[in-house]
Amino acid sequence: MDAGWIPKSRQVGKSGLKVKPNVYIALGISGAPEHIEGMKDSSTIIAINSDEKAPIFDVAHYGMVADLFDVCEGLLDKID
Repeated sequence: MDAGWIPKSRQVGKSGLKVKPNVYIALGISGAPEHIEGMKDSSTIIAINSDEKAPIFDVAHYGMVADLFDVCEGLLDKID
């Protein structure tokens, strides 16, 4: 959102959308309470963040402490 990848109208959280998907993948999301309020009811939450103390890990069902760009690049290599 801040980098301009998607419009603000797609923001998830207290001041945006509330979503409840089967799988929510949080890439580089710290887990601010305002954001968590908008996605906490997702069936499965997967978080990737380089900060092992990021609050997103408190609500995630699965978490990985890593650089999201490294992980995504590795996944794309596997897909190709």
